[in-house]
Order: sequence, then C-alpha cells, then structure tokens
Amino acid sequence: MCPRGANPPSALSGTTTARGPTACVRSGPGSRPGGGSEQAEPGKESVTRSIIKAAEWALEPEAGESAPRAIYSALCMARGAEAPASDDSPEPVEIWARKHTGLNPAHRQYKATVETYWRVAPAEGNPYRELDAQGV
Repeated sequence: MCPRGANPPSALSGTTTARGPTACVRSGPGSRPGGGSEQAEPGKESVTRSIIKAAEWALEPEAGESAPRAIYSALCMARGAEAPASDDSPEPVEIWARKHTGLNPAHRQYKATVETYWRVAPAEGNPYRELDAQGV
C-alpha cells in the first residue's frame, strides 16, 4: 500500500509484489512524505517524485567495450612471485606458472585469481527498465 498522499502510477498499477505496489508517486508542488505540501516557488517547476517499494533487478556480466570479460592472475605460494595479469585469457598466466615451476622445481602451488565485472540492470517489470530504454 502506498503511503498517505501517494498513489500507484497508472502505468504500473497492475504490477504488484507480496509487499504491495511496485511504485508509489507523490505529485504536485512541493509534495512531501506524509501528504504535506508546500507551494512551489514562483518561477520553479513542481517535481514529481517516485518511491520504488519493490523492484526486480538482474545481475549480468559487464558488456561495455572497455570492460574485459575477465582478468586472470596467479601468485606463487612458495615465494610470492606474481604472474602479470592477463585480460580475457588465462593462457599467459598458465604459461608463466609452468615456466616458474620449471625454473624453481619446488614451487608447485599457486593461488589463481579471476576477476569479473558485473552490472546490475533493471529486470522485466522494473520501472527503471523503461527509463533505460528511453535513455533517461
């Protein structure tokens, strides 16, 4: 249920969750929580505010041009030597580990690290999804 003075927007009125409507909107000049309002200052526009009560979000791999799919690295557990990091392919790190062990036969344990990048995006039914599609 929306707080006093707020109503579900018409575009989202059919979207509900166990906790109530997805969004509630307070509108009008100077709308404030609790239903109070103030007059807008002369020359200033009124602002419509939305309160997102519950919305679905999706976790996705970052797909931007500047973001690698993954960054690989390795650390020798015997002496702390570290492989140079590699974007998008573990092969250079794997080769480094084999060469390092070839030069130091007692160094056979490595800590492998893979970093990935994620983005949280609005899921189907989330009001932000429509705003993202509009470029807002």
